[in-house]
Amino acid sequence: MNKSFRETRLLPIVQSYEKKLGFTFKPNKTTYERLGINRKRLGMLLSGDAKTPLTSNEISVLSKFFGVTANEFFNQ
Repeated sequence: MNKSFRETRLLPIVQSYEKKLGFTFKPNKTTYERLGINRKRLGMLLSGDAKTPLTSNEISVLSKFFGVTANEFFNQ
């Protein structure tokens, strides 16, 4: 696998979500439990530092949470 890979597909989705909310998205324990993504993994995805691609399950739960279609993860 390419060691320089960074998973950044979530970044523009979160930026758009924050723009709609009018403030910075800060996940908490309830968010991690609701999504089923642990704190470290979600933090890395939100910062663009994740070294492994989003899984289909992560795309599914994140698209529902952020109110976007799964296709938006692929149209970046």
